[in-house]
Amino acid sequence: MVHASSPVPFANVPGTFAPVRKELDEAIATILDTGAFVQGKWCRELEAGFVDYLGVKAAAAVASGTSALELTLRALDVGPGDEVITTALTFIATAEAICATGATPVFADVNPKTLQIDAAEVASLVGPKTVGLLPVHLYGAPAPMDELTRIATQRDLWIVEDAAQAHGARYRGERLGSLGIASCFSFYPGKNLGAAGEGGLVATRDHGLAERVSQLRDHGSVAKYYHHEIGVNDRMSEIEAASVALKLPLLDASNAKRRALAARYEDGLAGLPVAIPSIEHGGESVHHLFVVQCADRDSLRAHLDSMGVQTGLHYPLPLHHQPALQGIVPAGLSLPHAENAAQSVLSLPIFPDMTEAQVDTVCAAVADYFAGRRDAPQTQASDTVAA
Repeated sequence: MVHASSPVPFANVPGTFAPVRKELDEAIATILDTGAFVQGKWCRELEAGFVDYLGVKAAAAVASGTSALELTLRALDVGPGDEVITTALTFIATAEAICATGATPVFADVNPKTLQIDAAEVASLVGPKTVGLLPVHLYGAPAPMDELTRIATQRDLWIVEDAAQAHGARYRGERLGSLGIASCFSFYPGKNLGAAGEGGLVATRDHGLAERVSQLRDHGSVAKYYHHEIGVNDRMSEIEAASVALKLPLLDASNAKRRALAARYEDGLAGLPVAIPSIEHGGESVHHLFVVQCADRDSLRAHLDSMGVQTGLHYPLPLHHQPALQGIVPAGLSLPHAENAAQSVLSLPIFPDMTEAQVDTVCAAVADYFAGRRDAPQTQASDTVAA
């Protein structure tokens, strides 16, 4: 058995702030001195930065990625009696936002090769109550946007992109987040573009939609103390906005490092009985997560933990099996590919300042696990495990 010379963390969130620490310290000092803590200069700079970066028409900074999803759906007048189709393999916030409007999430299975939402299944689920599609660009890779756009156009539906994991990713040369009527980003600290706290943003090619989100995030007001509808308090803080706005110009370089690390992983894991999800044709991932699939996932994870390699599970229980959603999900709903992924996916460490030596250490630890199981059946990727 080989042993890691030093522990390999799953991520290094503090390290993402190191390149902008001086500028961020100065921005925080100014914010403290002026008392302008919420939805001010830095929020406006962040919004303008995203408009330029994505090539969209407008953006609205909000309190979190979950807020971005819910406010976008409310701005689209989604409500009781409506259905929104989304993937079963994602964080629960995607479904929570739909439920918060009074609408019903309809869960589609995933493509077993990419683990992205299955477009053919989406087409089969569209019904008279369907108002839109909410695909998730899972792990930092694109959903099948060409096929989904075709479905949406034919059925007169909108598409809202959940781009919480896909800051900077592309599909056929276009930035993810610029392909639907709107897109929703999360700036949770562990994201590719993470804040010093919570934060989110809605990007859109519809000025009216952006204005409605801006109104809703601030108690439904269009001017101070004048409230045109019932809204919420989902404004973004200036410190969080500054931390993201300062890091945005560094995002592409940071993502390039992730892609290089992912390529090294692919080389280092070649020949081992783990499967790596493929990427949609024409897509470019930013590898928010680097996931593999393994039939003995939990045993492999325990082995890596014993060798000082931290891992994650994204996600161990698909949404249609979540207890909180059992009153909504049709009884007996079976989504075999999402269920298989939930039982087999393991997220390996990846972060911009990760070293090649650390990647090699992780690959050696994975290889060591299988070397110790030569007498046991080594399950290769099946039809339900991505090749």
